[in-house]
Amino acid sequence: MERSCRAVLKVGNEIWKNRTRRQRIFMVMQDVNHQLFTDSVLEEVMISQENENKAEALEILETLDLVEYADKHPLALSGGQKQRVAVASAIASGRNIILFDEPTSGLDYSHMLQVSELLKKLREKGKTVIIVTHDIELIKNVCTVVIPFARIRA
Repeated sequence: MERSCRAVLKVGNEIWKNRTRRQRIFMVMQDVNHQLFTDSVLEEVMISQENENKAEALEILETLDLVEYADKHPLALSGGQKQRVAVASAIASGRNIILFDEPTSGLDYSHMLQVSELLKKLREKGKTVIIVTHDIELIKNVCTVVIPFARIRA
């Protein structure tokens, strides 16, 4: 049985309560089926933008090899394609902190490398990228700081 955990997120001198965290952090879930809900891939990306910009959304889709699926329903895509749509939405959100839960799950090697490059570019643009993963190769390719976690059983 897991016990619930209470935590405080302090950024600088400011404590971020739940609402602030939701407004400033974009999360890409491991099971992206829970966060894809529009009728097209393009709409999914555009809905994440503060001000909808179709050209910018299509550019993001292009970088993730998804532009050909722009008019497709997100749930009709393969697992790896859905994962990349969620990553595209995170990029489109413009938020400065993006939390990824297993961002390469379901991706083949070539798309894992693409996502790795995008994560590095986000970091280079000043974004804070937090990755929760078991993917050692992704960690080696992308991460500048690693905090290992292990469950200790009593």
